[in-house]
Amino acid sequence: MGRLDKITERRTPRGKVRRVLSSTVPGPPRRFDIPYDRKLHHRAVLEEIRNLVTQKGSRFNLRKPRIVQPWLDATLRDAPMLKGFFADEPKWRDKLLRWCAKALQG
Repeated sequence: MGRLDKITERRTPRGKVRRVLSSTVPGPPRRFDIPYDRKLHHRAVLEEIRNLVTQKGSRFNLRKPRIVQPWLDATLRDAPMLKGFFADEPKWRDKLLRWCAKALQG
């Protein structure tokens, strides 16, 4: 499940606006629910999956469950975006599932 964040704005004593995360509730990851269009989405999805699966050293820990779980859920439920992409590139589905399993194990 993805996250829906409720962000509120607060003002500091000097009048600056600060955005504060006030609550987080589980919700569907909407980016995976977009219908797949090869011309628009193929390169972006391929690059994102490639970066997730092959990136060794990074500023961000890509093996955290908050990053892995939405991809695993969307892949297993055949979300429209990933279903269309995996129809074009079936080998990436196996790579993504192996990466998700390895990341969630340890």
